[in-house]
Amino acid sequence: LMLPFIGKASRNYLSYTAICGFADLDALIETGRVFRDMEGIAALELIDARASALTAEHVGVAAPVRGAWQLLIELAGDTDLTERLADALEDAELSDEPAVGVDANAQQRLWQVREAIADVLGVYGPPLKFDVSLPLSSIRGFADAATELLAEHAPDAIPVLFGHIGEGNLHLHVVRCELSGDRERDLYSAMMALIARFGGNVSSEHGVGTRKRDYLSMSRTDADIAAMRAVKAAFDPDGYLNPAVLFG
Repeated sequence: LMLPFIGKASRNYLSYTAICGFADLDALIETGRVFRDMEGIAALELIDARASALTAEHVGVAAPVRGAWQLLIELAGDTDLTERLADALEDAELSDEPAVGVDANAQQRLWQVREAIADVLGVYGPPLKFDVSLPLSSIRGFADAATELLAEHAPDAIPVLFGHIGEGNLHLHVVRCELSGDRERDLYSAMMALIARFGGNVSSEHGVGTRKRDYLSMSRTDADIAAMRAVKAAFDPDGYLNPAVLFG
């Protein structure tokens, strides 16, 4: 595979960033599996093209590749990584030629595609956020089912899925969601149940807090919750830390 490099690498520069486009989420996940356990992998990020469309429209940051899904890859090490990157992408079902950055400026431009998502999530008002951990084998099914669920509850909303696919830690943000009150609570509860049905954790990186505490048992056993309570009691026997947030 001949990679179209952007920028000029110095002799001591041992890092590459690439963005690849995929028409099919399963194909992206399969490529993610290849890179996940590779020596030198520094980042592996899933980007929903719906997010890239928002960043292109509202902050002028467009994805450099075509496809309904994008995968940002960063490799770093003390040897030449060119062949390693090319070999790993040789059998990937790409929808476009990958964009590869080899110097700091080019890499920064590629990372902007991922980082600009934060700048557009609130363009239609506060999004409804779901922080979810999923097995790689469940991501495609969850993405499809979540889209169907949102079409039922909030047909004008835009689901945006992105995050750290190598770890299965993803963020589903529902942009332009105008639900409130009981209708929003119904959607939230249905999405929590969907996450649990696909073997996911209802909270991944950002904790549980007050909103998700009623759903904790969907992805944690009674023994897990008892252990969490015991740790909380050991470090905070008088209940001063975050009273009534998760464990009152």
